[in-house]
Amino acid sequence: MFRSLLTVGLLFFAGLESVSAQMLIENFTDATNNRFTDNANFIGTGFDFSGVARTTNNGRWGTLISSNAALTARHFPPSVGSTFEFYPGNDPTATPSIAIVTSIVRVGNTDLSIAILDRNVDSRIAVYDFATEEYVGDAPVTITNPDGTTATQTFFNTNPRLVDIVGDRALMVGVSQSTNPSTSTDQAVGENLVFAYSENVVFGSNSDNDSIILERDAVGSANALTHESYVRGGDSGGPTFLIGSATNELVLIGVNSYQLNGGSFQSSGSTYTGNQVEEINVILAANFIEPVLLGDCNLDGVVDFLDVSPFINILLTDDYLEQADIDGNGEVDFLDISPFIAVLVN
Repeated sequence: MFRSLLTVGLLFFAGLESVSAQMLIENFTDATNNRFTDNANFIGTGFDFSGVARTTNNGRWGTLISSNAALTARHFPPSVGSTFEFYPGNDPTATPSIAIVTSIVRVGNTDLSIAILDRNVDSRIAVYDFATEEYVGDAPVTITNPDGTTATQTFFNTNPRLVDIVGDRALMVGVSQSTNPSTSTDQAVGENLVFAYSENVVFGSNSDNDSIILERDAVGSANALTHESYVRGGDSGGPTFLIGSATNELVLIGVNSYQLNGGSFQSSGSTYTGNQVEEINVILAANFIEPVLLGDCNLDGVVDFLDVSPFINILLTDDYLEQADIDGNGEVDFLDISPFIAVLVN
């Protein structure tokens, strides 16, 4: 199976395929794969997907790696000024935490970009650990593309530093195969086994695109999972997660970036975070926003009954103060009263 990767050089941006937007998921049902069906049979039950969001205007993806920064795909980024809605769970009727994109910062010469947000999301929303181990591939090999041209590529799945990743179950998030009432809640989850690591995948202007390869194993094959997935148009920038062995929590390893196809197989390429940790951390530090103390409406550094009067004033004058926006929906309104009381008494 590994030899087939070496014969393929034609890469397609997952976000640029125009015929079919939805991620392909074997045995797809609303109950098992749609996040916001909020069903007990969902394959992501027990995991926190609240830090995954899509923009309300065009459905671009963002996954939180700090309280005000979301990882996305460079070739399919959210636009500056667009709005993310982060839902605290899988209930589409819950009040989301709202954040607006203020800038997009590219990570090196990769397909990773970071969307900087105008505020910290509230404490209901998950911020994910991301893979930090650096990998180095084997020596490059020359491959022949379908058009007869040649390219240099490095493929690799036997290095001991990858033993704990290759063969592990990954959860991939993309656009659902069924109709959802809003773009923000149109999210589905599939699964694959990590098949290989690929070094310096070149597509577009991304020349340092170290990647995790996730093959869509054929139904009935030894490695096939129940809900094998494969990225298509609209999925670029969606997250690829592993499950932390110690914490049993989602760990972000990359974002959906491209398709790798050939012969009888289909694979998805996820741009890997681990080789870009230093630059990612520099970007996060440069854009850090000091967390606000929710409920501190008189800005004296504590939450007490002296905050009640300014909270009421903000509420009645239709003004805005982030400390008073307890539910994080971008407005101070009557929905903030109950959580304000809870913060006050606790």
